[in-house]
Order: sequence, then structure tokens, then C-alpha cells
Amino acid sequence: MPVTLFTRNMVPAYPFGKTTGEGRAVATRRSRPGRTQEDGWMSQHETPMRGKVLLVEDDPMIRALTVEWIEDAGFECQEAGSGEEALGSFDAADGYRAAILDVTLPDITGAELADSLRRVHPGIPVLFATGNRNLLSEDVLAQAATDVLSKPYSNRELRNALRVLLEG
Repeated sequence: MPVTLFTRNMVPAYPFGKTTGEGRAVATRRSRPGRTQEDGWMSQHETPMRGKVLLVEDDPMIRALTVEWIEDAGFECQEAGSGEEALGSFDAADGYRAAILDVTLPDITGAELADSLRRVHPGIPVLFATGNRNLLSEDVLAQAATDVLSKPYSNRELRNALRVLLEG
């Protein structure tokens, strides 16, 4: 199966697989009929809804891909491209099971956003997505229901990280 690469600096006119700049690559695989979750493949139509996940990612290509993966894993996904957008749409009464936060957003850090979200929804599990774990302090990482997903990540890595976070 060919792997398609998306990067932060991809020029849309280039064919998939070609990259420019210093963006991070993300490997993708699409669902195929007849495959199972155990194979790492699952259509959203084959998976029962497991609740709602907030995704905050400023890169639109990574956000779109991650939304697809979250939905394929059986979750409803509320997406936002900035901290301000996330806080404006976040309501604890909406039944969020977890939040996946980019660490470096244009208007706020992921750690600051997590604190704000937890004031509204205490104890919400937070998965920080970052290429540099050192951007998060030990105090942030020591909080309950908190984990880190290293970029670039795959569909399988995202699913496993969500499973571990929600089971913990």
C-alpha cells in the first residue's frame, strides 16, 4: 500500500508524496472494506460511537487527517485551529471524553489550554501532541490523565495513545 506524506509546508500544486520545507511528515492509510480494527483498519460505519474528543491543531492538513482517524476510531470529533476557537466551542456538558492538544498553538500553549479546559471540565484526559516533549514541564506531565503523543504519529499510535489515556 503506498504511503502518502503530508507536511506543514507542502505546496498544494505538488503531487502527494513530494514535500518542501522542513515540515513534519505524517503517514496515512485509508480504511478498506473487509479489514478489521485488529488489522489497524476500521471504517467509522463499523465502529460504535465512544463519545466526543476535542482536537486542537493549528496545521489544517494534520488536523483534517487526525479528525478522520479519531472518527474512524469511533469518536465524535470537535476540531479547533487555535486555543481561542477551542475555548469558544468547549462546553463540559457536551460529554467530552478527552482532548488532544497541539503543544505550540499560535495564541496559547497547549499546557495553558489544558489548564483552561480543566477549569471547565475538571479531570478531562489530555493527550499532548508534539514533536518536542521538552516543551512540556514536569509539572504538566505529572498531572493525572495526561500523556504525550510524539509527532509524527500514525493512526495506530493515535488509537493506542487514546486507549491508554482513557483506560488509565
